[in-house]
Formats: sequence, C-alpha cells, structure tokens
Amino acid sequence: MTSEEYNVKSKQAEALNELNKIIGKKIPCLDERGIPSFGFKIDGDEVVSLWLERCSLKELPKQILKIDSIKELYLGYNSLTKLPESFNKLQSLEKLNLRWNGLTTLPKTFGELDLLELLELDTNKLTTLPESFANLRALQELILRNNQFKSLPEYFSNLNSLKELYLSKNKFTQFPKSVCNLKSLEGLYLDHNSISTLPGNICNLETLRILSLAGNSLKFLPEKILKPLFSLNSLRVLDFSHNQLKSIPESIENLTKLKILRLRDNHLKDLPETFGKLESLESLDISKNNFKEFPEPILNLSNLERLYAENNELKSLPKSFGNLQSLKQLFLENNQIETLPKSFGNLKLLQQIFLVNNHLMTLPESIGNLKSLRILDLRNNQLTSLPNSIGNLKSLEELDLRHNDFITIPRIIRKLKNLRQFFLKLEGNPFNIRSARMISKDIDSIREFLKKKESLRDLIGKSK
Repeated sequence: MTSEEYNVKSKQAEALNELNKIIGKKIPCLDERGIPSFGFKIDGDEVVSLWLERCSLKELPKQILKIDSIKELYLGYNSLTKLPESFNKLQSLEKLNLRWNGLTTLPKTFGELDLLELLELDTNKLTTLPESFANLRALQELILRNNQFKSLPEYFSNLNSLKELYLSKNKFTQFPKSVCNLKSLEGLYLDHNSISTLPGNICNLETLRILSLAGNSLKFLPEKILKPLFSLNSLRVLDFSHNQLKSIPESIENLTKLKILRLRDNHLKDLPETFGKLESLESLDISKNNFKEFPEPILNLSNLERLYAENNELKSLPKSFGNLQSLKQLFLENNQIETLPKSFGNLKLLQQIFLVNNHLMTLPESIGNLKSLRILDLRNNQLTSLPNSIGNLKSLEELDLRHNDFITIPRIIRKLKNLRQFFLKLEGNPFNIRSARMISKDIDSIREFLKKKESLRDLIGKSK
C-alpha cells in the first residue's frame, strides 16, 4: 500500500501498512455505502473513519495513534483490556466504539478528547470512570450497558451536553444521584439493575423524554417521590415493566404528555381513577399482572392506539369497551374472556386483534363493523361458528381459527376476498371428514369447496 494508492498522507499510509501486518490482512478503503465492520474511509488526503472490529486485538496498536485525523474509530468485538495513556492523541475523535471488549479501566487522560460526542462501552468490565471524564463537555450519547457499575461519581453530573445515557445491566442497587443533575438528559435507561427506591431529586431532569426502569426491584412508588417525577412535562416514554409494583399512585394524572407507558409483569390488580387523565397516551402495556376485571379508567384514554393486556385473569370486557375508538392493535392473549361486548364493533380503526387462549364460544355480530381489521387471531378458544357479519371484513388478510371446536369450515370464509395465501389457519379442529380433507389446501381451493357446498345447500332447499 502506498500513499498514492489511497491518496492519503504518507505518514497515515505508513501506519495503515503496519496495521495490515499486525492484523494479517489488507485493510480496504471503503465507499459510502453499507455499514462496515472492517476498513477505513478518507476525506481529502486524510483517514477520518477506521473500523477494526473482530480483529482479535488484545492491545491497541500504536499505529492507530499516528492517524490523528480519525473522527470515527470502531474497535468493538476485540479483546482489549486497557487503552494507553497516549490515547488522548486522537484529538479529532467524535465517535468511539469499544463495545464487547474486556476493558476494566479507562486512561486518566481520556477526558482530553474534547470533541467526543458518542462513546460506546457496552459489554466490558468497567466499575468506575476516571475523574477527567467530567471534561467530556461535547459528549451527547454514552452507552455503558452491561458493565459492573454499582455507582457513579459526583463529577459525572458535569456532563452538561449528555442527552442519552444507557446504564442497563449493571450492578446498581440505588438510583445514581449524580444523574439527576444532567441538565440536557433526554433518555435514561436503567433497566435490569437491582434498584428498589427512587430519589426525590429525580425531578431535576426537566428535559427527560424517556425513562426506563424495567427489570429492577421496585415494590412501591411513594407519592412524595413520584409526584415531582410525574410533573415532568417532557416525559414521553415511561417503562416500569418487570418490577414488583402493587399499585400506581394517583399523581400519575400529571403525565399529560406521556405517549408510551409499560407496566408489564408487575403485581397490579387495579389502576387509580386518575389514570384516565393520561390524555396523550398512545401505547399501554399492562400484560402479565393480576387484573381479574378490566380497569375502567383505561376506557377514558381517547388517543390509545395499542393495548397490551395479555396474561391476566380477565373474564370479560366492559360494555363501553367500544369507547377506545383510536385503538389499532389489541392484545388479549391468555386470559379467560368468554364474550365480547356489542360495542366491540365501534372500534373502527382496529387493525389487529389477538385473542389467543381464551374461552370464547361466540363472537358478536358487531365484529363485522371492523372495516380496518387485517389480522384476527382466535386460536385456542371454543368457537363452533362465526357470525355472518365476518364476511364484511373486506380488509382481513390473516384469520387464525386453529384449535377451536369447528366441525365444518365456516361458509362465510368464502366472502373474505383479501385473505392471503397460507394465512387462513384451521388445524386442530374436530372437523368432519370432508372439511378435514380441505384444511391443508390453498385458500382458492377452500373457497371453491365452500362455494359448491353453498350451491348444493341452495339446490336441496329449492327441491323441498
């Protein structure tokens, strides 16, 4: 490799040549297409991006430090355990990816990378950060997922430009207080730690849009702490999934801008009346809780588009369920629902229904009003027939009737012109011999079978 070949400075070409020998293969110059993992890119006569992922590197090649024009450096999936103190020579660095290595510390000079905006350190063995880290004033996104952190130092709060902070899968037992003073923070991910309480000063995060505390050890949400948290007008996504919560405080009503709320896998039995004031909520997940009755406050969520309520003990839906007129996706698998209310047909925007593993024996005629419905999954119920109104579902593309109690293939299926090939599923029913022969056929053959059957039925009717 020569400097002319890649039109880069001779010093950088020399460094690349030496890297070729260390790695054992030629590092290619890449174009702008695709997502690379091995190679480099140039701008003018300088190397600006370098990818050396999965190169079995055990230590950082010193030749990299000679290419001081690098803005993006990707060293993921190697076996690096440390970086040299001279790493601060890379003064042009804006993006640094060191994920999936074995780093236990960072050099003391690390904070001298004045232009660094993105730092990926997930899946290493870090327990602390150097004091100079507080000087990374340009840092906007920091990924420390899957390390060994138990706490963060106070100087961490000096990262005033930080917008996204990923601390998932560490060893935190308490909410890191220094995080509460990050004035620009928009996304905070603390899922899958062992946090059991929240600090009172969390309300300082006035720009916070996303807060994930899924997979922790939260049992209670004290009103005195949650009231200021729930006053954060910026909050759009809140995730308390996979905790041990038994109740939700009434002050949740203050989250009027919240769009996504995840409460999956807790110990909830009901929701406060004030829950219905979450007027901007578009997606709600209450799956895998202890609800025996459908929480009525949900019916006031006029903008709700996605509702996940599977794996509860629901036996029915309220008569006014049809109030949820913005609903597009409904997940009610693994409950004990026996009937659907007539108002179900008012859900004119509903596109997907999943009612797998319930106790349904019939469907209301009003289901035929769901003109936007594309997917209807009714597996593992006790249905013996379908209402004639099903034939009005002109947008229906997928219909799953497996493992019900049908003896014959419902004739009304022939009217479902948009059903896609292989997306009519009928196996596992106690069909009579004629119907049993048809269930493995393509959709057109089944329609023809039902059409002939209908003609024969009409002929017999006329001869009587």
